[in-house]
Amino acid sequence: MGTNMRKRIYRFLFACAGVVWFPAVAVPQSLPPLFAAAKLWELIGTPSDATGLGLLVDVAGPGGAPRDGVLDLVAPMQSQQVVVLVGRGDGSFSQSPLVGELNGIPTALATGDFDGDGGAEVIVGDSSNFLSVLRSESGSLVAVGAPIDLRFLPRGLATGDFDRDGHLDLLAVGENLQQAGLGWVLFGEGDGTFTPAAETIETGSGTAAVAVADFNGDGRLDFAVANELLNEVVQYVGDGRGGFARAQRWNSGGEGPIAVAAPDVNGDGRADVIALNGASDTVSFGLTQPNGQWGAARVFRTGAPASSPRGLAIGDVNGDGRVDVVVANNFSFDTGVLFGDGLGGFAPVRLFVADAEPVGVVVGDLNQDRRADVVALTRGGGARPTAAVLISTAGNRLIGAENIPLESVPNFVASGDVDGDGLLDLAVTSPGSVVGQASIQVVASAGGGLFVPWSPVSGSGDAIAAVVTDVDGDLKPEVIVLQSTPAALQVYRPRRRTLEFAREVRLGTGTPRAMVAADFNRDGRGDVAVAVQAAEGGNVQVLTGAPQAMLQPRTTIAVGDFPLGVATGDFNRDGLVDLITANNGSSNVSVALGNGDGTFRQATSVGVAQAPRAITVADFDRDGFDDVAVGFPVAGSIQVLFGDGTGRFPSTISPLGFGTGGEVPSAVWARDVNGDGLPDILASGEVGSIVRAFVRTGAATARTFQSAGSFSTNRRPISMAVGDFDGDGRYDAAAAASSPAPTVSVLLNVSGSSVRRGEANEDGRVTAADLTAVVRKVATFEKVRVEDVAVRGNTVVGRGADADGDGELTPLDIMATAAWSFR
Repeated sequence: MGTNMRKRIYRFLFACAGVVWFPAVAVPQSLPPLFAAAKLWELIGTPSDATGLGLLVDVAGPGGAPRDGVLDLVAPMQSQQVVVLVGRGDGSFSQSPLVGELNGIPTALATGDFDGDGGAEVIVGDSSNFLSVLRSESGSLVAVGAPIDLRFLPRGLATGDFDRDGHLDLLAVGENLQQAGLGWVLFGEGDGTFTPAAETIETGSGTAAVAVADFNGDGRLDFAVANELLNEVVQYVGDGRGGFARAQRWNSGGEGPIAVAAPDVNGDGRADVIALNGASDTVSFGLTQPNGQWGAARVFRTGAPASSPRGLAIGDVNGDGRVDVVVANNFSFDTGVLFGDGLGGFAPVRLFVADAEPVGVVVGDLNQDRRADVVALTRGGGARPTAAVLISTAGNRLIGAENIPLESVPNFVASGDVDGDGLLDLAVTSPGSVVGQASIQVVASAGGGLFVPWSPVSGSGDAIAAVVTDVDGDLKPEVIVLQSTPAALQVYRPRRRTLEFAREVRLGTGTPRAMVAADFNRDGRGDVAVAVQAAEGGNVQVLTGAPQAMLQPRTTIAVGDFPLGVATGDFNRDGLVDLITANNGSSNVSVALGNGDGTFRQATSVGVAQAPRAITVADFDRDGFDDVAVGFPVAGSIQVLFGDGTGRFPSTISPLGFGTGGEVPSAVWARDVNGDGLPDILASGEVGSIVRAFVRTGAATARTFQSAGSFSTNRRPISMAVGDFDGDGRYDAAAAASSPAPTVSVLLNVSGSSVRRGEANEDGRVTAADLTAVVRKVATFEKVRVEDVAVRGNTVVGRGADADGDGELTPLDIMATAAWSFR
């Protein structure tokens, strides 16, 4: 260890000698599955049959029994059928759906007790301009009476007693062939039949939805329609006899309003107006004044840019008695929740992954805990459309992966404790729409599953990758961004919730493809290895860290063609960091053994089954020798190569498959995700928009893996990072999606045992003794992954020594340990 580095470490230890400690917190019990995810329930038909229409209402009990007081899901399909998933009262549904037949493709939906028997009927409007009334009988949905001819396309239905005769009436709105908006009141007779009003109501152009409420407080029901083509919501006041007059045209504050609702968002007893602007990714609110008029629109984002919201629902999701707003975002595969403050304001939207292409959303208390749960109606990522159930929990969360909205479409995500608070953050690169407009954005963890995106920082080039490491050895991280045009590294330092450019270092000839960081010369500073494709073939260019955030070129190693992935390990068990590349052009991997001074021996090649794209390293069979997992984009599989401790890989097992044809593993990681001390494999699937988990099974020395399921992300995850992003002592996953709606999907681990971050000596507290243990461990400058902390090197520490949760022990864990000691 260098003298200056030793002085820095011990000076830091002396300063922390008086650190106080706090009692250990209770360790959560393991919960299946591995990651928090929406529960998917298949509907009937093909993905294109999903309409987005849905209701949560009690229509039947299990097995066709009478109503049981539990909410069921009613979902009309484009196959001209209505599916009912019967609720069990615990957030789940019966596997045997009820099915009813329709006369056309469903376009509108409502429910109400129209015959006074205390139960709800379902009314469906369809593409043949008819309304059908359905009732649950003997395990099926049956029509009540003949269909009602509207003579226009129904796009919205609402109920209320418009003539105040004690019977529930129906209001249908929609448009004719000329897209002229129309409304028609059908007066209920109390026996399930209706008498249409003498005249229809002209409602505007492109009328898409309707909501009913008493806006002016006169005791008579009014209604509001969303006119998609005019970007407006129009209020009509009722006269209490079934007649209506237009009272206000209200600018929705966005483009293409496709849904409208009328809850009381500020608790003043007056119904307000909410409009979902599908073409501008916003929702707008207008507070109702004492005279019944709506105030100017207040506009909130519903998700990432270009997320294309399709559905709107209102409910109390977090159980605080205030109105929350839920939307279905089609392009980003998520539902957005805006939690209300009860005063007319809403928190920034939080996004929870549902399934592929949500087209509608409904809310209701599915498990009887007095919080509204969320059901997204999706086209699904498989053979059938799905209902994706997201159960509400404490802390303004739904049980599911969370999408963090970004400012521009990402192409890479890296992890590291950028702000030095002990919690692992994300650094996301974006190439920009044209060369020279690249950016990098930090998504900082606030703990407990909360994230705070920093403002993006613009840079030059195209920003194809990033790493977080301590280049100059001051125990503070830098963010290194790799550019391919021009070939360069850009160094940034965090400062006041942003990144400041420090310097740019040009690379040698060739086109950079991938990058990895490690301490190659054992001086306590982070170094960088860049995989490059040059005219003469592939190579790896190694740059070593130096003071003032400098990176100095050290050596270049020839490897196979088109190295798309690069990773580090200790393949000959000499305690020095080695390099390995996944060479897509030559269908092999190249191993370069390190000399411990930043130079490497000549690389040797090992053939693999196909052209590899991604690579990761771990000792999977716990024999003390590092192994390799390689992802193949053509076969959609992962091959594990087992090392023999000499830099060779003489044995393998059958490839691990995704289970679906045409999948492309865009990233492969090795981490112990189920807490059994054995490294598992995570792979992001770019085609299926999933993260797939393979866990080690059998004895510690076994070479067996078992699929632990697939977990949905935003569309086309192009990159992935794995680490403990919420600080709970378990390894999570974060996938950057190349969807038009830019997000990073964070999958929080809910399975397996956890550790306390910073607790290196496993005594139940984080003190200066843990700092000492971490310092002694990292001062050997050996590459040590978290699963090897107790078996490699002369100093034994617990898994909590990985204080920043990145899966490895580095000098940055010293600062993270100090941060945890004060939490």
